[in-house]
Amino acid sequence: MELNFVVINHFQIIKDVFNDCREWFGRDGQLIIKISDYKFCTYMQNSVDNYDAIMNYITSFDFPQQTIRENWIDFPIFSKVFRGYCNKLGVSVEKFAQERKEATISRRQKEMETIRRDEQFKMSK
Repeated sequence: MELNFVVINHFQIIKDVFNDCREWFGRDGQLIIKISDYKFCTYMQNSVDNYDAIMNYITSFDFPQQTIRENWIDFPIFSKVFRGYCNKLGVSVEKFAQERKEATISRRQKEMETIRRDEQFKMSK
């Protein structure tokens, strides 16, 4: 019974992270269903791995449905890669999901600060 709870809990946690990623890139009212490998790597960057290391990790998987098209990472692929990446880092799904969500908040705050400074600069001219 406990194993089922962990699987269900991880499913929901990863679904929340996938939605967080989609929302971050889907600002301005865009609805994003699937994400690109670029967006995945950008979202997953952390203190251990940079964009290139994460891209190398993704390419180590063999996804038959992967094509040259831009948006190919759906929830099942995201879930598989996210869980595997947590394993690679030796971090729990819960902990890494929380780190990604906090990173999104931080990125949004920095973006808002940049916008605010740009507007102030434009007004000062």
